[in-house]
Amino acid sequence: MKQLTKILLINWHMFSCSEINVRNNILITGHNGAGKSTLLDAVQYVLTGGKTKFNLAANEDGARKLEGYVRGRLGTESQEYLRTKDVTTHIALEFFDEEEQKHFVLGAVIDLPEGGKPRENFYLAKRITADKDLYIRMTGEILTKGQFERNLKRLKIHFDFSSTKEEARRLVISTFSVNPKYTELVRRALAFKPIGNLNEFMYRFLLPEERINIDSLRQNVLEYRRFEGTLKEQRERLAILEKINDGIYRHGELLAEQAVNTYILELIRIEKNTALKETLREQMKEKERERTVHETSKERLKTKLNSLLNQIAGIQAQMNALDANGRIASLQERERGLKERFGENEKWAEETARLLKKDIGILNDLSVSHSLT
Repeated sequence: MKQLTKILLINWHMFSCSEINVRNNILITGHNGAGKSTLLDAVQYVLTGGKTKFNLAANEDGARKLEGYVRGRLGTESQEYLRTKDVTTHIALEFFDEEEQKHFVLGAVIDLPEGGKPRENFYLAKRITADKDLYIRMTGEILTKGQFERNLKRLKIHFDFSSTKEEARRLVISTFSVNPKYTELVRRALAFKPIGNLNEFMYRFLLPEERINIDSLRQNVLEYRRFEGTLKEQRERLAILEKINDGIYRHGELLAEQAVNTYILELIRIEKNTALKETLREQMKEKERERTVHETSKERLKTKLNSLLNQIAGIQAQMNALDANGRIASLQERERGLKERFGENEKWAEETARLLKKDIGILNDLSVSHSLT
């Protein structure tokens, strides 16, 4: 926020050199002719860039002019003006920028040569306060616009001068970051009389002068109602879409859950198959060990049978060589014993071979079933 902190008036109507310190809100009072309107006109003149009608705060038909303020118009028969020769007027409004924590001055310098017209200049000077020493020399001489500008340069003070009133108004608007209508509203706000009708005051001095277009207003109401209906319809559609979206989201959750369950079941099936494979593998290893044992036993039996056959052949040879009946009978008895033992071993070998073939067939069936799974 930018707050007004001081008003400095030099050669402004009856104010030869006056400083008015401002803090927050102030009340300006005084009898007629004390200078209340003169003070407000000075503030208004700077804030509007010179676009003002003087003395409107006191009189709607105010006819004061800038030259009258600069020269100090008395209006008496003996003396028309307080200042008659070359004169320079300074109006300086000092502000404090709370954001930057620095002062700046927005002001106006008016040079009025004797017999000439006022030359108005508006300026913005940053990081300074409105001290009288900037405007008046120790000798009491009031600085003209040129002298004042050179003084600012000498003091290395940053400033901007506006060559036209339009530039001055743009300077005010950019300084305070306000709406372009600000200068017009300031003029209306300061030009007032005792308020008898509040509505009239608002429309006359504060609100822009714009006529209300009833047809346009009616059309806007109809458009508003149409938009309300459209908005209601869109909200209903949005509610339906939200339900559909919730359903789609739930369906997606179910699909994801189903996929997880299928994956778990597949893992269980694979684990079961793995366990079955391990069991079959162990059984096959066991059967292979049994088959190896049977093969070994079979080889042993074959060896034993060959040995028995060789013994029988030897016995028969002995029987042929021996003539004694007792010896022959003994050998015959041994032959019968060997044949009985041979028959028993042959039956055991055949049964063992049959069991081995059966076990090998079962193993082959189990292997084929596992490969299909």
